[in-house]
This record gives sequence, C-alpha cells and structure tokens, in this order.
Amino acid sequence: MGAAVPVLATAGRPSCPDLPISGQGRIKQIYDGDTVQLKDGRKVRLLGINTPEIDHQQGRSEAYSVAARQRLQTLLPQGARVNLQIDSLHHDRYGRLLAHLQTETNRNPALTLLREGLATTLILPPNTPAPA
Repeated sequence: MGAAVPVLATAGRPSCPDLPISGQGRIKQIYDGDTVQLKDGRKVRLLGINTPEIDHQQGRSEAYSVAARQRLQTLLPQGARVNLQIDSLHHDRYGRLLAHLQTETNRNPALTLLREGLATTLILPPNTPAPA
C-alpha cells in the first residue's frame, strides 16, 4: 500500500478531512472493510478507501477481506456513535451513502485501515482529496 495518505490526513491532523459534519448515526453492522449499516437502516460506503471484496453469496472472498472487516468491527463496534462527513457526491450507484466516518474521539477508521495495509486509497470523483 502507498506511503502517502493525502485523502484522509495531513500533517498533525490524523482524523477526517475538513468537511462539515452532515449527520450522525450508530453502527448496526459491518458488511466488509469499507461498508457499514447504521441503526437507522442507512448503508454507508466509506469515502477515501477501498478494501478487498467479501463474496457474501458464494464464500469466495478476496485475500485480506475478512481481516479488513474484522478490523473495522473492532474500530466501530456495534452501537458505536459516528459522525458523517459527506463530500460532493452523496450516493454511489448501489444507493449507499458516501461518507467519511469520524468516531467520538475524532478518529477516522479508514485511516487506520490504510495505515495497517488493509485498504488502498480510492478517490470517487467529483469527491476530491482534502487539501494538504
């Protein structure tokens, strides 16, 4: 995985990009390393990262996909409160809300997945990286 992480952190700011908080939620379920469901039913696709895919139908998942999901489950346990930061593009083609998640301690779990090699950086235009 790449060494630079300009999308999610700049020097001295290891949390979320400088976007306004657009809402809050509580974690209900973690689908995989980059998709969660909130207790209100919204599915959220984490902005800025991509993790290996889990094949929920046939069980032929990509390498490290289960490890990425398990790590996200530890970072965002069931019931955890999160703030949502939404960029220009609000939903993906599957109807999932696209958002950076921020924990109550101002941490971005996507950044942890990147640092630990369980995710790669992914930019979904028109959403853009945070300025360095």
